[in-house]
Amino acid sequence: MFHTKGQLAEYAKLSVNTVTVWVREGVIVPNEKTGRNNQFSREELILARILAVPYHDLGIGSDVLSEIADHLRPVLNFAKDMGFKGYADAKLAYDKNFFARFVKTRADEVMQKAGENRETAEITIKHLADEVGVKDWENSEPFLSEDQEKSLNAYNKLMECVEGQSGGYITMAMSADGDWLMGFSFHDSEEDDSGHISAKIYVPPVQVRSMVLIDLKSLFA
Repeated sequence: MFHTKGQLAEYAKLSVNTVTVWVREGVIVPNEKTGRNNQFSREELILARILAVPYHDLGIGSDVLSEIADHLRPVLNFAKDMGFKGYADAKLAYDKNFFARFVKTRADEVMQKAGENRETAEITIKHLADEVGVKDWENSEPFLSEDQEKSLNAYNKLMECVEGQSGGYITMAMSADGDWLMGFSFHDSEEDDSGHISAKIYVPPVQVRSMVLIDLKSLFA
């Protein structure tokens, strides 16, 4: 399902004029065009809403926003590109794969350390298997490569921040080489009296040029 420029502007809390500028300057990328009208995916709507925070709070320009967008867009699109239906589907797949990798690499070690408590350890592992929907846990195999697992984990953490489930922050840091790096934190933060979502920028003395901290607590509540 695609969305119009007006829908994107409303969802991202931007003016239509700002969206027009962002499209022209490559910050936001249309997915389809119907006549003269651009159409946008849900992932691009989410991206625009994330970028709106440092845009409003810090006045960050299109050049830097485009760089951040280029880093976040593949993360947001990864689950869809892999065929997952959404965040819940992607999270379950990650949990199943993570569990299967644990069984393959650590289950024997856990059983050995359990000693006389082996039965209790097996019940615990079986319970974990039930939680992620794995029936034959002893024969489960990872179905994602390590790179795919890392990318899916980044998508899930980003969406966890976006959906406000953990009071999350996205930290975008520019390295000394000019490359953008992404990190997450999930501790609660204080809001001002209006419940405003905020962004902050820091300039550390070494290692990275700058960091943009985007507070997404309850952003989509």
